[in-house]
Amino acid sequence: MRRMLLFLIAGVLLFAGAAGAQTNLGIVGGILVPMADLSDRADLSPYIGARWEIQDVSPMGPAVVLSFLIQGGFAFLQTDKDLEAVLDALGQSDDGTYFDIGAGVRVYSTASPLFISAGGSFVNLDVASIAGTGDSKNGFGTHVGLGFVLGQASFKFDIEGRASFVLFEGGGDVAHFQVLASFGLPF
Repeated sequence: MRRMLLFLIAGVLLFAGAAGAQTNLGIVGGILVPMADLSDRADLSPYIGARWEIQDVSPMGPAVVLSFLIQGGFAFLQTDKDLEAVLDALGQSDDGTYFDIGAGVRVYSTASPLFISAGGSFVNLDVASIAGTGDSKNGFGTHVGLGFVLGQASFKFDIEGRASFVLFEGGGDVAHFQVLASFGLPF
């Protein structure tokens, strides 16, 4: 998994120097939706991050077909309401955080505003009392997504639904879904 992530990041950096490439820097915001075991401990949580995307632009205009991206983000995990009441009664912290940084590709449709995405990421999940362990876990994950984009010339706004699966060092896994919106400016 580490090799795949390094390969994706190297591809992004190499692609950046290609003639006709356009860079897009953006702010990402959305909701992290826990699934499986994590949904027993956490509810919908706000997610914020940044994205650097490098798009191939044809000489005839911004007819994007393929892009490479690097994205990082952070979420304060919102504790499940039932668990929060128990933790408050015990006087324990209900803090939890999620951090990810990764690379991926997007394939855009030339006939519509739709795109598909896939990639890999490093994830740090610090679940504190939410997991009952008080420690953090590091792992590597994959994601696939589907979204649509508005604007291509002076700005770019996109919305994406993304399913992610993370395997942690020392065992364990987390599945979650993200609904992301981003606003970017091309350079």
